[in-house]
Amino acid sequence: MKPKLLYAIPLVGSIEWLKENGPLNRYLKEFEYLQNNFDVFIISKDKKKFNLLNKAKHESLPNLPLGFRNILFLFFPFIKPKYFIESDVYYADHVSSAFPLILAKFLFNKKVIVRFNWDWSYFVKREYNFFTYAFVSFLERVSIKNADVVIATTPYLKEVVIKRYNFKKKIVVIPNWIDTDLFKPTKTKRKKNSIISIGRLVAQKDFTLLLKTIKHINNGYSVTLIGDGPEKKDLLSLAKKYNINLKIINKVANQQIPKYLNSHELFISTSRYEGNPKAVLEAMSCAMPIIATNVIGNSDIIINENNGLITDRDSRKLGVKIIKIFKDDKLKTRISKNAREYVINNCSFDEVFKKITNEMLMQVKNG
Repeated sequence: MKPKLLYAIPLVGSIEWLKENGPLNRYLKEFEYLQNNFDVFIISKDKKKFNLLNKAKHESLPNLPLGFRNILFLFFPFIKPKYFIESDVYYADHVSSAFPLILAKFLFNKKVIVRFNWDWSYFVKREYNFFTYAFVSFLERVSIKNADVVIATTPYLKEVVIKRYNFKKKIVVIPNWIDTDLFKPTKTKRKKNSIISIGRLVAQKDFTLLLKTIKHINNGYSVTLIGDGPEKKDLLSLAKKYNINLKIINKVANQQIPKYLNSHELFISTSRYEGNPKAVLEAMSCAMPIIATNVIGNSDIIINENNGLITDRDSRKLGVKIIKIFKDDKLKTRISKNAREYVINNCSFDEVFKKITNEMLMQVKNG
């Protein structure tokens, strides 16, 4: 008989959100892999149950407004304890979904693995009010300090966990995974002077910096952004003001993203801060030349002039890098090749999930 795994979808998302916005297939791939070793139970803040895979069982919350479900999710083991009782090990795909697992740990004496793939409290501090930040910091602190294992996606995030929370139990570095069979270079003809970036249209991604840069160097460059968010109208207005050929695509299923990446010449990340950026890794896996701002997250994976170019968050310096990469074919070829190799060697799905599964099995054995 297989051991039983309880998998918590991040509180900052839901299956409904994943389905509507594209990344659900990533989770289905994880569930399918995990079923080789576990009977999989899934919990989320959704208001209805989803039939995700034939053997994976999903539990949702009562059909209430989202705000109520966000709170109820924290007390999931009191509301619907069945899967918590039956499971042998708990896994939070992000620290935001870990709090109910920690409660259940003390109720039912189970092991908890928490994945720290981006710094939740830091992001909230930058984007929300003090009270939201204080509440999130409390949840994060309780979750991390009481976890049995923390999986950090970068060495930097590992240090955050150790220093901020004085974490002395097991912590391992396992990066975000990329489907290198899906995200791969193709023979598709790339549109000349085309630039692409992917992410929420919010201040963190700083697409305004990208448009201001193109204004300074515009020589027929076109820009495609894949994402949605509150800054969409402002970005379109700015592009019109600067006479920039900007196309914004709201939602793209994850399996369709390689088609867009492989039809563009250059990927740029202008983020103010990152975790372990999947969009950058996916572009690297497609052997695209990358320019990324020199911030935590980007600088963890980009080695300047080896597998990408790193730049300061300055429109003129970014412009110099863009011109350089379009003019230097040898540089473009070298960093594109190295980018693909980096992802294959460090972030392939099978390699990453083998490590995660081994941690889960080890906790079952130790439990």
